[in-house]
Amino acid sequence: MRYVVVLKSLFPLQLYVCNEFYIRFTNKVFTMAETTFHEYDSHFTVNNYAKGESGDWINMRCWPFVEEFDKEYEARGIKFDQIN
Repeated sequence: MRYVVVLKSLFPLQLYVCNEFYIRFTNKVFTMAETTFHEYDSHFTVNNYAKGESGDWINMRCWPFVEEFDKEYEARGIKFDQIN
């Protein structure tokens, strides 16, 4: 997840955090197998400013992500806004 943060001051530390975030996905399935460490598309998300292998955009705004998360974990009684 990526948040937009504005640093106002270091001493004392003062930050402003935007209440919206972006979800970035890798272009290939993530795995910690050592054989994949050289695969840039598996471990970095900065490559998805262009279309992915499937031809679809792979960025997601925060509220569609929250809705999808809540649907997926509804049976377990987990809601995104309860995670912290």
